[in-house]
Amino acid sequence: MVFKQNAYRAISNSDADESREIVSVDYHYCLFGQWYFGEQGERFKNTTGFAQIDLPHQQVHQSIMQALTRREENWQGDENIRNEIVTNVKEMELSSQTLRNKIDMMVDEKNIH
Repeated sequence: MVFKQNAYRAISNSDADESREIVSVDYHYCLFGQWYFGEQGERFKNTTGFAQIDLPHQQVHQSIMQALTRREENWQGDENIRNEIVTNVKEMELSSQTLRNKIDMMVDEKNIH
C-alpha cells in the first residue's frame, strides 16, 4: 500500500524525489522484497502461494517504472503517452491485487499446516 502511494506521488508530482527514489528500488531490495528474499520469508517457502508471489511483485515494479519513464516524456502534449501511463498504472493495480491474493493464500496455507 505504501509503495503504491509513493508510486502515485512520483507520477503526479515532479518534485516527489523521495517517492521516485522509493519506487525505483529493485524489487529485491524494496521493503517487501527484503522480506520475501530474506530470512523472514523462509517461514513460508514451503507454501504454494509463496512461489506465486514473485511474478506479480516484479510486475508491480515494472509497471510503475514504465509509467515513470513515460512521464519524463512530453506526456502533457501527447495523448498516447498519457494513455500508456494510465495503462501502466492499471497494470500496477492489477498486479498488486494478484500479489495481495497470493499473500492471503500463502498465509491461509501456512495457518492450516
